[in-house]
Formats: sequence, structure tokens, C-alpha cells
Amino acid sequence: MKKHTALEFRYYNMPTGSYILPLYGDSWRREYGWDTGDTQHFHNYFELGFCHEGKGEVRIEDRVLPYSGGMYTMIPAHIPHTTKSASGNQCYWEYLFVDIDGFLGEKLQMDSRQKIEYTQALNHRGTIRTMKNHPQAGRLVLKILDEFRQKKPYYEEAVNAAFYALIIEMLRLDIKSGGVGQGIRMNSSVEMALQYMGSHYSQNLKAAQISRACGLSESHFRRTFEEVMGVPPMDYLNLIRIQNACTLINEQNLSMEEIAGKVGYQTPSTFNRNFKRITGMRPLRWKQEISGHRGRIADFNVKVLKGWDYE
Repeated sequence: MKKHTALEFRYYNMPTGSYILPLYGDSWRREYGWDTGDTQHFHNYFELGFCHEGKGEVRIEDRVLPYSGGMYTMIPAHIPHTTKSASGNQCYWEYLFVDIDGFLGEKLQMDSRQKIEYTQALNHRGTIRTMKNHPQAGRLVLKILDEFRQKKPYYEEAVNAAFYALIIEMLRLDIKSGGVGQGIRMNSSVEMALQYMGSHYSQNLKAAQISRACGLSESHFRRTFEEVMGVPPMDYLNLIRIQNACTLINEQNLSMEEIAGKVGYQTPSTFNRNFKRITGMRPLRWKQEISGHRGRIADFNVKVLKGWDYE
């Protein structure tokens, strides 16, 4: 019997009209990993992390890599990883979460062939780099963080220009490290399903629609998804919907019926039932107790038991 390990799914909502979500400031100065043990997590967006100070280990899939100040990580969506500070060591990380597909297709207006070529090269493996050996990409990560921090006139244009330059540097680093296909990846059909659900969760999705998007029969899709993720696909879709509902409750003054519709539920009763099952409380109680909470939906982590199916 395949052994399942605990994994946290940390879902981020991209601001409307944006392709980069920055997480920066003193709140990210902390001891990392000692509250979660060896539990890894993954995100729905590409993660760029920059370590300003401190030391410890980054685990990306099955690789454990030491880090210290002046190092930065590049971790594609759906790649399991975790950061753990050295014992008693407070570290200062800052992060950028990036919608690579949206940036290339919508912002840069790339055709499908070029977009696929770029995304395959950027997404094939998570890694960690040093400013000493790879300063160009690191400086661009810092440039983007500083633009968000300072918000000078035209900072959004500066962010987009710097990120495009960063994409080119990441492609060059990929060529130097051996190109596409060297890394360990999640089952490709399941990864397609995760991306499809992340983009279409607000619709009245059925398993048959998701399976068609992955090029599988429905029965094969259901079986493969549960083998890899440890939960049925529609249960996983509910995780995405409820985490998005939490964001809407925190950030918008909408009725619960409106929120239910926006995250893909056809009736408020179905929304309420799934919300309580996943969070342990009803939506109105969540709104009262978490009132004013902003920032990481990862503060509310849904743990998924899963067994990774590597290609």
C-alpha cells in the first residue's frame, strides 16, 4: 500500500488585474518551519523567495538544500517544499507569487507556441541560487520587491519590466543547468487538473469537464487524481472554493449568498455545508471571528493527505 504523507495546500488569490503578489516587510522576519515539522506545502502560483538574513534549510521535493542570507529560491506551482530555520535562528525572507501563464499570455500577448516554450522551461524544477554566483536574477527579485515597497510613480510599469527581464534571466539559468526534463514533477494530468480547477472554480464544474480538460476519461481521471492527491477531485475543488470564499469574506462587503455564487456554489445551503466541513465553522461565524484578517490565506491551512506520483 502506498504511504501517504501530510502536505499543506496554500492557496493565494491574485489581486484583480495583477500578475504578481508581493509578501514583504518585518512580518516575514521569524523562525521558519519549527511549528510545522517536516510537513511540506505547495502553492497555486510560482514562488520567488529572497532570504535577506539568517540560515537554515530549504527542502524542495526530495532535496534538502542549505540557505543563508543573499540566497533566493525559484519554486514552480504545485512543487512541494518547506523552509526551516536553523535552531534558534530568526530569518528574514520576502516573497513574490507570480501568475506566469497570465503574465506571458495576457500581459506580453505571447502566442501559444512561445508561451508553452517559456512555461515549460520556467516550471520544470524548483531551485535555490546565490547572489554571489547568479547576481543578475537576484537583483531583479530585489528590484521588484523594492518597487512594491516604495510605490513610486509608474511602479507597476517598472515591476512588469523588471519581471520580464527576470524571466529572461531564469530562462538563461535553465539552459545552463541542463534544460527541461531534468526535474521531478507531479503527474502531468493531475497538474493540468489543478490548474484548470484554479482557473474555473467559480463555474458549475463537474468531474467530467475537468477530465476532458486533462484528456482523460472520467473514471481514469478520478482514479488517478485520488491516487496522487489522496482526496477525490471534487473534494479538492471544494478546498479551492472555500479558501477563495474566505478571501471574499475578509476583503469584500458581500452577502453570503453572493459569495456562494462567486466561488461556484449553486445554493447557499451547499456553500454553508462545505464551509463548515472544511473550516469547522459557519461563514458568518468566520466573518465575526476573523474580522479584519488580511494577507495570507495560508494562515488557514487545509492539510491534504497525498502520495506523490512522480514521472
